[in-house]
This record gives sequence, structure tokens and C-alpha cells, in this order.
Amino acid sequence: MAARPIWQGHLRLSLVTCPVALFNATTTTNDVSFNLLHKETHRRIEMVPTEPELGPIERAGARHRSDSSF
Repeated sequence: MAARPIWQGHLRLSLVTCPVALFNATTTTNDVSFNLLHKETHRRIEMVPTEPELGPIERAGARHRSDSSF
């Protein structure tokens, strides 16, 4: 489905008129997320929370790699 503008109008600068359309950047049903990728392998970099003395810690509600379906 093509995106529809939420507003349309014209911008007039002296003798030149340009059409202008305003679109939503995101919707409430879509989330924008970004992943860090390794430069050579192009695999996703995992952010592991670490406690300086104890090492890596488990996040509440985090899933294990063995739980993933990929």
C-alpha cells in the first residue's frame, strides 16, 4: 500500500511554485530499530550487560540464543 500524505500544499518563492507533501515518519504499528553490524562478517553485534566484578549478567525477560528460531 502506497503511503499517503497527511498534508499537501504549494511552496511559492517569487515566480516559482513547488508542490509539497507531508508524510508521517512512522506509524504506531511500526517500530524503528537499528542494529550494529560487524564490519567484515555483517552479523549483528550483541550488547551484553556486564557487571565489572561478576561479568555478564542476565537481563530480566531476555531470551537465550538457544531459544531463538533463527
